[in-house]
Amino acid sequence: MNPITARRVKYHYGSIENFLADPGNPRTGTLTKDFEWMRAVTPAEAEYSLKRLLTWAESDKPSNGGTLSDWIFGPQVDQKEERGEFLVASKTPGAVQRNWRVPAEFPFSPQSGREKPLEAYFDGLEVDAVFAITRFGHTKVVQAALSNNRTELFVLGAHEGEAIKPWSLAKVTYENGKLVHESRGTFFTPEGAEKQFTLIQGLPWEGGDSIDDYC
Repeated sequence: MNPITARRVKYHYGSIENFLADPGNPRTGTLTKDFEWMRAVTPAEAEYSLKRLLTWAESDKPSNGGTLSDWIFGPQVDQKEERGEFLVASKTPGAVQRNWRVPAEFPFSPQSGREKPLEAYFDGLEVDAVFAITRFGHTKVVQAALSNNRTELFVLGAHEGEAIKPWSLAKVTYENGKLVHESRGTFFTPEGAEKQFTLIQGLPWEGGDSIDDYC
């Protein structure tokens, strides 16, 4: 009676009847005792996982392979979406976005013509300053850092509201006279976001894993 279980049975055996007749002989894949996916999660993570599984159960698509753990907690991607390189114009003059589809406003993005624009940008980003504004709300600065060669700006942000993944990481570069704001991911936990913020700077991470390492 569970639609998710029924969908998995039909995928591996062809039908419920085939499973009942010979449960040890799946037509697709192999039977494994995999309980790695049964980990403690937050209510938000549980809701996200349930939505993914129910969407899959109601579709005609097979799973993407891998373990159930990887599939449940992996990012939800529209296979029809084009993954090519392109830039989105932001609401701030002189700023564009990469891997960031919703047009945003960047209040502290320097105006065109500034010398050393990334350093000027970094100097204005204090903790709790509003880094980005979209129709979904504000993202405030948690931490900001410049790369050693001063060509990349990294911003760890916290999104106001009830986002499923309320922490984010952005990279800003100066390319062809534009400040390119690139999304480098969103995260369930502050630990997961801080880990990626540390690693993107080329620094060692001495903390542990989080749920974001499986997403």
